[in-house]
Order: sequence, then C-alpha cells, then structure tokens
Amino acid sequence: MEPILLSTIPRLIQGLCRPVRECMHVEYFKSEGEVTQTIQKFAQSAASSFLPRDIDDLHGECQTVARACEIAVGAVHAYTHQVLLALKSRHNRMILVSRLPDNVVALIFQFATGCRTNSLQPLEVRAPLNVSRVSRSWRKIALENSSLWSKIDAMNVSIKSVFIRRSGASLLNIEFIPWAAYKLSGDEAKEFKSQEVVVSQAFGVQAYSFSRFIKSLTPYINRWGSLRLQGREASDFSTLRDLLAPRLEALHIELPGVAEETEATQDTFFNGQPRDLHFAGVYLPLNSILYTGLTSLHLGRIRFTSKPSVHQLVRNLAACPCLKGLTLDRLSLPPPFDYIPATPVSLNSLQKLTIASTEDARAVQHIIRSVCAPSSLRLELSGLASSSLYDYDLLPQDARLGQFLQSLSCIRSLTIQESPESLLITGKGSPGNEILVLKLNISFIDEITDVRTTHVAEGLRALTHSLQSLTLDSLAFEGLDDWTSSTAIFGEMLSVFPTITFLSMDSCSSSFVNALTDNALFILCPRLHTLQLINMHISGDTVATVGSRAHTNWDHQSSAAVPLRRLILSRCYGEVRCRAAELARLVELSRTD
Repeated sequence: MEPILLSTIPRLIQGLCRPVRECMHVEYFKSEGEVTQTIQKFAQSAASSFLPRDIDDLHGECQTVARACEIAVGAVHAYTHQVLLALKSRHNRMILVSRLPDNVVALIFQFATGCRTNSLQPLEVRAPLNVSRVSRSWRKIALENSSLWSKIDAMNVSIKSVFIRRSGASLLNIEFIPWAAYKLSGDEAKEFKSQEVVVSQAFGVQAYSFSRFIKSLTPYINRWGSLRLQGREASDFSTLRDLLAPRLEALHIELPGVAEETEATQDTFFNGQPRDLHFAGVYLPLNSILYTGLTSLHLGRIRFTSKPSVHQLVRNLAACPCLKGLTLDRLSLPPPFDYIPATPVSLNSLQKLTIASTEDARAVQHIIRSVCAPSSLRLELSGLASSSLYDYDLLPQDARLGQFLQSLSCIRSLTIQESPESLLITGKGSPGNEILVLKLNISFIDEITDVRTTHVAEGLRALTHSLQSLTLDSLAFEGLDDWTSSTAIFGEMLSVFPTITFLSMDSCSSSFVNALTDNALFILCPRLHTLQLINMHISGDTVATVGSRAHTNWDHQSSAAVPLRRLILSRCYGEVRCRAAELARLVELSRTD
C-alpha cells in the first residue's frame, strides 16, 4: 500500500496545485460553487472512460473502487495536512516574532499577563491561556514559565487546579477585585464595555460565597505570595483571621467608607509578616506587629482616636528602615503633635512619600519633621489649604531642610498650574525626575454666605514663602489668570527666583508677560535668556516687552543680567503673523504652531 500511495498521492497533489495556482492567479474560480460545478462536470465526463469492457465481477469491482475512494480521501487529507503544517511552520519561522529568543517571548507574555486590562478580559481570551493556544512553540514557552500561571482571581478560580499545577513552585497572587475598582479611562471604558457583563457576573458569583472562595485556596496557603481584596464588607473578611500565610509578601485590603478605631478590632489579619501593606477603610491597630519590616505602607480612610496615634505611627516607621514607599491618605490623627524625636527616623531607602487630605495639617508637619529622607525622595502633598504652608511651615527652608527633606534642595525646574479649585505645583531635578508634587486647595465655601471663593493670590504667596530658597533654572506657569491673581504677586514670585534662565507661560493672561518689561530700574529674571509662550495672545505689547530685553536695546548696568536671546511661540493667536517679522529682528524666533 505504501508504494502505491507514495507514487500516487504526491504526484496527484503536485499535478493539481500547478493549475489551481494558475487559476487562482487569474481569479478563474470566483466562488466555491463554481469549483464544485467544475468537479461534477469532470466526474461525469471522465467516469465513463474508466470502466473497462471485460469486467466479469462488477460487484467486486464496485467494492474495489469504493475502497480506493476511501484510501484516496484519507491519504489526500493526511498528506495535505502535513504539507500545510510544514508550510505554516516555515512561514512562522520567517516572520519577525518567531526569530525572537524564547526568553524575550517569555518576557512579553509576562507583560501581557501582568497588564492591568488583562484582568478585564473573559477567561478564554486572557493571557496566558490565549497565547498558549497560538502555536506549539508559544505553548511550550508559556508552560515552561510557571510565573505566568500564578494569578488566581474570581474569573479563573473555577479552573484553579490548572493554574496551580502549571504555576509549579511560584508564589500565588490572589485577587478579588470588582470591575468598578478598575479606574478606566474613556477609551478603555469603550474598549472593554462588552466584557464588563461577563467579568462582573463572574465576580458576583464568587462574591455571594466569598468565604468559599478563600477556603478553596487555603490548602495552598503556604504558597500565597500576595492577597488583594476589594469591594466587600468588613464582616466578609472574618475568614482571614488567624490564617497562617508564612510566605505572604503583599497584603492589600480596601473597604468602602471610613474605618473607625475600635477596641474590638483584632490586631492581626495573618500570622505572617508581609512586606507590602495596603489598608484603606480598614482599621488595624498601630501597635500591630504587621507594621514591622515593611518596604511599602499605605494607610487610607482611617479615623484614629487614641491620643498618641501620630507618635505611634512614627515609631512604626522607625521599625521599617527599608521602607521605600509611604502613603497616608485621608487619615484623621488626633493631637498632640508637640513631641518630635530629637533624632529623626532615618529612612534612607524611602523613594516616595505621599500625604493626601489629612484633616489636621499639624499631623503632616509632625510626620515630615520626624523623618530623615534621602535626596532621591519624591514628595507628594495634596488636599492642603494654602494657609497651612504659612501657619505650619510644612516645607522648612532653614537648616532643617538638609536634615528632613534633602530632595527639595535638588529642585531645578518648577511648574505651577492654576485650576478652578487648586494650584498644582510640580518640581523636578536636573535630570527631569519629579521631586515635589504639591496640590493646594484654593477654592473654599464661606460658612456664612455659602459662596465659593478662590484664593489664588494667597496660594502663590504661600508657595513663594515656602520655596524661596530654591535655586531654579526653569519656571513655568499654566492657566494663570489676572482675574484671580495680579502682576504684583507674579512679580513677587519671580523676584525670589533670580537664577531662572527659562520661563514658560501657557494659557496665561497677557498682563503677566507685559510685567517682564525692563524699566532700567528693576528687571525681573535678570538671567532669563529663553521665553516660551504657549496659547498666548500676541500684540504690540509683546513686541515691546521682548524689545526691552533684547540684545539690540540692552543697556542694563548689572553684570549678572543677560539679554533675552530666544523666543518660542506655540499655538499663539492674535497678531502673530504681522508681529513675527518684528520679533525675529529682535531675538531668535522659533514657531511650533
């Protein structure tokens, strides 16, 4: 049989491929129906010529032809299947992704699996299940990388045995997060709208029996590496009490609302020692052993009532010398705040400190002055009234600056953005890394008149007071309006930063640009050599301001002062075209409209 097949099938397929290829090239066959009709015509005309005249056993010949048909169909299918596999394999080897090393492909799979939006996909199209079905080589890579299979959530818990088996010895990452907890952008919300129902239903099924979800995973508790839970009530987490998770590295629990301090709360959730602790809306006593040896700590929406709370919090920080990230979000910490350690808590590994919307600014002052952070620290303060910078000197500018917040002295670039309700200040170091992010509340409702008022001027004055010791190279304003501020305040701020060489004005009132005019008696920003105007009105006043600082009209007595050399215009309006030639004669003009 084998010699017959070898001598027949390959020649048959090769003989057919040549005319089929030609017919496809000239689009001879326009549809599958035409192909079928052609085959039927061929069969009718050719079948009669096959029948010999001297057949004695017609019945036996019928069986022979039927058997030959079965063999031919099976052989053609098997042969063409192998040919197609070989062709596809050769094609896959020729495309770029197939030339990537296996370890690079594994990293791509790891990124796809860890991507935030991967959790928003139905199970059948989520990594790593989807990538493991693409090809044999991809399946091999996916199965050899156990960490791809380490995440267990409400969507895949029904087939957890597959993930647990394929995850090998990797630590398990357990998540129970509802759809609403994912803060999607407008484009993301549209993209994943169709998946919302499927994912939400899966979460809802597990939410009805949350204790069963947890208990189904407790046999593998020695392999728990992280646990992230959201969207449930405090009573649902009773199953977490006294669990022994010796290898747990990250514990994140978020509940709705504000957690109140209560004596009835037990001190621990686990008989373990996680390094990454994130509690929001969950009260954990500050004397808990979990506040030891942390590398990341996030406490949010908790109202403490015990008097020494802030002091105990600082002591907890001292027990975490390797802390890299600290976030205190909407905490209520009662006084007193008078005691500050004689020796600040040294947090040499701290990379980011975030304090948001704390009720009493004195608590912020106490925490900032109780720690000693490295110069690489990124400080974020938000939800503070501008008056707190004055009243509590939150950003000390004397000798204490080098002791507490060394990173502030590294700020070289400052951006100030005005919005209806806040001032957003961003300070960057010389390499462009963000060091300070400060959001000041400037909009308040009068308790008597119930009228909302905006205090931009007070915010700018407070900012000038707090950051006056900085040595800036660059300063940028965005959205500054002369209805809410004044050129006097603007000039006051520029006067404390005489070292800036680059000034940017974006969507600001023209009066602030006019304030830069050199009057020969006093000049703002004496070392300014580049001025950038974005979405600004250009007029004759602009030409006058630039001309007063240009080299052609420069007559300033101070040796430290330099003329303006370059003007950058971007998306400006007004008399841009008719004034461009005048400006170009004064300074180097760049337009990026």
